[in-house]
Amino acid sequence: MTDLTREALLQAIESLQATVNRLESRVRVLETGSDRVPLPGQADASTLVASRLPDPSPERAGFSGAKFWYLAGRSVLVLAGAFLLRFMSDAGTIPALGGALAGLGYCLALIWMVHRAGGRNDAIGAVAHGLTAAVIAFPLIAESGGPRALLSPLGAMGGLALVTGAGLVAAWRRRLRFLAWTFTLGALVVVATLIKSKEAYLESASFLLLLGAGTCLLAYSRHWHLKRWVVAGLLNVLLLWLVVTASGDPGRIPATIHPFRVQTLAVCHLLVYLGIFTWRALIQGRGVRVFDVVQSVGAVTVGFGGAVRIAQTNGQGAEALGWFALLSALAGYAVAFIFIRSRRGRGRGFFYFASLALVFLAIGSLTVAHGSWLVWCWVLLGLAAAVLGAAFRRVTLRFHAAVYLFLAAVGSGLAGSSFAAFMSPPDSIRMGTDLPSVVVMLAALAGYLIMARGHREQDLSIALVIPRFFLAAMFLGGVGQLLVMGMVGLSAGTPPDPDPALTALLRTAVLALTAVLLAVVSGRLALPELSWLVYPVLLFACVKLVLEDLRVGNALTLCVGFALLGAALILAPRTARSRIPGVPPSG
Repeated sequence: MTDLTREALLQAIESLQATVNRLESRVRVLETGSDRVPLPGQADASTLVASRLPDPSPERAGFSGAKFWYLAGRSVLVLAGAFLLRFMSDAGTIPALGGALAGLGYCLALIWMVHRAGGRNDAIGAVAHGLTAAVIAFPLIAESGGPRALLSPLGAMGGLALVTGAGLVAAWRRRLRFLAWTFTLGALVVVATLIKSKEAYLESASFLLLLGAGTCLLAYSRHWHLKRWVVAGLLNVLLLWLVVTASGDPGRIPATIHPFRVQTLAVCHLLVYLGIFTWRALIQGRGVRVFDVVQSVGAVTVGFGGAVRIAQTNGQGAEALGWFALLSALAGYAVAFIFIRSRRGRGRGFFYFASLALVFLAIGSLTVAHGSWLVWCWVLLGLAAAVLGAAFRRVTLRFHAAVYLFLAAVGSGLAGSSFAAFMSPPDSIRMGTDLPSVVVMLAALAGYLIMARGHREQDLSIALVIPRFFLAAMFLGGVGQLLVMGMVGLSAGTPPDPDPALTALLRTAVLALTAVLLAVVSGRLALPELSWLVYPVLLFACVKLVLEDLRVGNALTLCVGFALLGAALILAPRTARSRIPGVPPSG
């Protein structure tokens, strides 16, 4: 091997060794962040790597035993400062109220330290500051608003809202879920304490409403969902108790509960939650979640329903709430059919706002209209919804039409009289009907014909058939009532002394005839909902025959009744059109 070749080989080895040294230096810098003296030729690379790394600090180091004792000692020193303020307050060095306010300021300073520690990525230190603040603040507020009576219930709730809000904001900014739970549960414990010691019901409900709104925002931005369920549930229970108490006997209402304030709080409960859900669905475009639906039921039932209940008890304000409900219903329909459907179609948000509109319209009409006017309003609403649903092929409006006409049937007495015609004792059947019941029965028939018109069999779906099923059932109930009363009146004379055996037979005859007619019509026409009614009618007739006819009938009526029902059981199932819409026939 020549000298030239040896020199080239030695230069290559030296170059390779220098490269390995530089790589080892970079690895050491990345692992330890140390400022070791670089080897020759390494200065530029190591300096560049070290300049891009953050300076090591105790807060960034892993949690260790030394750091635990450091945080424990720091928290003990902070508690020592809090007890010093308490000592000075008890000794009269500073006013008692001033000491309490100074303690709250002390806690807010600790919460500010949560922000600073979180900014340095010191999550352990931030949680330690937050826990120390909670340990000082919540007992201080409970004692100042309770036994020591340094703060009024309203002042205690104000201080609690300040501390809890600051703690939740700090937990939100630094993503400290445990700290958020600490301040939420601590606040709930203080609320329970003040309710027990000072009967601060209204103040506690107001605070829970604010806390409920805050926990909703935490759920939307940080996905911390469970807290809002807890707070909303407690708020609903407390507000329901307040509504029941405020709408009860005036002589038994506690002095700390004012009906007008409870009514205002109930309306605010409705507006806050529905406002948040609407903003979430419309402005942010995030849709409607399960909590939104469940809590909306609570807000409408407890909030708005409670406000209406208190207004009716006190005799004032109910009509204004009714008009507010009607305007809310109009807004709900507009949002559902104009905004939601045009953007995202018929999803959960569409049905959510449409259902809210239905509920508000029902409650508003109950409050504004009375007597027969209420029945006429529901009839007009049902027919209008049926016409619009058929014209624009809106399944939601078809269901709403069925609901409105059912409410009209209940309000007019049609539902009750139809039930009594077949279920009341056969010796005490009531004769006669009134005009609103007949009008509602005809409206149910009109709504059914409007929905059934123009649909071919292959276009049918279960969603289209279900509203027609309920309207047909309402109409048949009214017709059955008229038939039973007419036949009883013609055959047995005028009550009050109808023959129980004959009445039971006539009921069985009407049911059997109805089942056969439904089977024939459904077999001739593309009306599958009528065949669905065949089997409930037959089942009800069988049960009635066993429970009623065998008990009050004689040999002749039982013979005829069994014959009629047996023939119906043979003919109706064979004739009925039993295919489910949307499912092709076999073969």
